[in-house]
Amino acid sequence: MYKTVLRLGVMTVLLLGLFYLVEQLKPSWAFSKVYILIGVFFLLSLLTVRANIWAIKQKSLVTIFIASQVVRIVFSLVVLFLLATWIPAEINILAVNFFIVYLFYLIFEIMELLSNLRAEFRKP
Repeated sequence: MYKTVLRLGVMTVLLLGLFYLVEQLKPSWAFSKVYILIGVFFLLSLLTVRANIWAIKQKSLVTIFIASQVVRIVFSLVVLFLLATWIPAEINILAVNFFIVYLFYLIFEIMELLSNLRAEFRKP
């Protein structure tokens, strides 16, 4: 679990650095509240990865994985809707930044799931 949190933290810091760099070089490409979006996805990823690790140990991966992904998508869309209504002038930038952040964290979750499954199947 600690490796997962460390990897998630490193990836989040890299993503924050990337968006900070984009903000400095091309401010029109970064959503003004992108740090809120990254924080929400950090927490969502932490919870879903933790749920998936628990599900692997309980041998009920498919059910928990699908449920966690549904919760993740619904919660993400709620956050997207709230941010879009909060700052409607930046909706195009929000959409692009949302999908960039979403894909970064989705790739992280897939990598963590695969590494945990690999470790689980190696056990005798």
